[in-house]
Amino acid sequence: LEVLPDDERLRVLKTWNATTAPPPTRPFIRMFEDMAVAQPNAIAVRFEGATLSYGDLNSRANVLANRLIHLGAGRGTFVGIALERGLGLMVVLLAVQKAGSAYVPLDPGLPELRLKFMVEDSGVAMIVSSSDVAGKLDFPEGVQCLDIDDVEFACTGATVDPDSGPALSDAAYMIYTSGSTGVPKGVVISHGALANFLCSMLEEPGLGETDVLAAETTISFDIAGLELYLPLLAGARIELIGSSTAGNGYALAEALQRCGATVMQATPATWQLLLDADWQGGKSFRAFCGGEALPPELAGRLVDRVGELWNLYGPTETTVWSTAGRVDRSDESISIGRPINNTRIYVLNGDTPAPIGVAGEICIGGAGVAIGYHDRPELTEDRFRSDPFTDRAGDRIYRTGDLGRWGADGRLYHLGRMDHQVKVRGYRIELGEIETVLNAHPAVRQAVVAAHRAGPADTRLAAHIVYHPGQELTTTELRRWSRERLPEYMVPSIAVSLERLPLTPNGKLDRNGLVYQFDNAVRLDAVVEPPAPGPETLVAGIWKQLLKVDTIAADDNFFDLGGHSLLALRVVVEIEKITGSRLDPRSLFFQTLRQFSAAVGDARGGNR
Repeated sequence: LEVLPDDERLRVLKTWNATTAPPPTRPFIRMFEDMAVAQPNAIAVRFEGATLSYGDLNSRANVLANRLIHLGAGRGTFVGIALERGLGLMVVLLAVQKAGSAYVPLDPGLPELRLKFMVEDSGVAMIVSSSDVAGKLDFPEGVQCLDIDDVEFACTGATVDPDSGPALSDAAYMIYTSGSTGVPKGVVISHGALANFLCSMLEEPGLGETDVLAAETTISFDIAGLELYLPLLAGARIELIGSSTAGNGYALAEALQRCGATVMQATPATWQLLLDADWQGGKSFRAFCGGEALPPELAGRLVDRVGELWNLYGPTETTVWSTAGRVDRSDESISIGRPINNTRIYVLNGDTPAPIGVAGEICIGGAGVAIGYHDRPELTEDRFRSDPFTDRAGDRIYRTGDLGRWGADGRLYHLGRMDHQVKVRGYRIELGEIETVLNAHPAVRQAVVAAHRAGPADTRLAAHIVYHPGQELTTTELRRWSRERLPEYMVPSIAVSLERLPLTPNGKLDRNGLVYQFDNAVRLDAVVEPPAPGPETLVAGIWKQLLKVDTIAADDNFFDLGGHSLLALRVVVEIEKITGSRLDPRSLFFQTLRQFSAAVGDARGGNR
């Protein structure tokens, strides 16, 4: 039933979507070339002390772009990028766009089976890599691989901007996201959508030529597009953060201080990491937060330490962020802001706009809507629909599957998911993809994965498994199987063995009946021996507090009990508070509680 009065309907469909702005007339890469001409000597990017100016970055990208064009790259083709973080990565990202192609991130840290699928599914024309990375990866036969180390960037005569650049309607990049059927799906974003997003962000939250943006996100996560491109439109400097530094709160805090960063974008989990490392921030610092829900407690702590805190929201399918809002201390609840330029947000019940304050599905229209899913026409047709609220032919909306509601002031509030998709440390995960991998193991009869909130910005994946009789696996075996097929962030933290899965009265799976019980975790690989008095008992107490575990044995491994890299940092923080000794959180990875505690004891002895 249509229950909205005319004035309220006008407000939710038109007034709060009055975001029309002059659309970009050129792709981002052309706007960057203008900036390279305007300030060729200004530093564009720095990584571990090495720098590239705007002029040098543009020149190198031109050299590589012409090489790619010679090898067959151009409009309508995809080029894979398999590189570690560094100055070369920036050169390749720009060069692929200059050549008119779209790039496909191939993070070397992903499992080989997943990388192989992405290469075959995307149909990349070639892969740009380096000798140290290519030697570790087994690329399919027939795919040509260009070693960036073999490119002569000092050559002359090939540094002019290529004429064969992209059109706004061409694909700019393809990002693979988790798929509910167990198969990742590639989301294709156009140059027009990317340019609109960047121009809107340049206006609000804004960026200036004196800013230094600390870029810490892998290019496999689409939000890296803001970090690596927005500064190049503003004449600002990018400070590339290495992956090992980004995962260590202490190291990241030191890096931010050392480089003089004024802006950083990160997920709530990374901001929590920094605060746990006692990062002090600064009144001239601006924090951008997105990727998953921002807990009010975390928001309150951040607001007190920075000049501005912005909460951002948007799925990959609508180009990075679709809404933005500044968070104030006075906010009673955290909103995800308002739509960015040339973007429309609808909250729908079916095809009907929901009243203000009433929950419905968030649907997003406008310039940021993706081209669609690569080679998945049925899925594209299902998720991308014609916009029923505009008269412009061809306008579409993306049905996000997220629940939201409008506030009385026109701000949008996120209320969670409508399905079994979850966010873990900023990554969007279809639980069905993990379940497909687990169910493929010969010992597993049935597997169901659930996400459980263990604390602010700490969501963990738990695998609930019914095994074939007499074939139960240890947690270590199950995690090894998963790691060979899934990214690390999709590997369950814990495995709970069940005799049968809980069912509702009508015989369907009762996901609400999946109780998160670490006491039921598989413990078949060792005789349980309690921690000894002293450092072992001290460490065990910290593990119990952080992991929410009642019993810990001396031979337990932190990660097999449900830990992850962010919690590992909190372990060393707590140990430092008690003992005054700072340990390397990486030492938790392959050691038992007894082995790690020995290092704690040695450190305490050294401080006496």
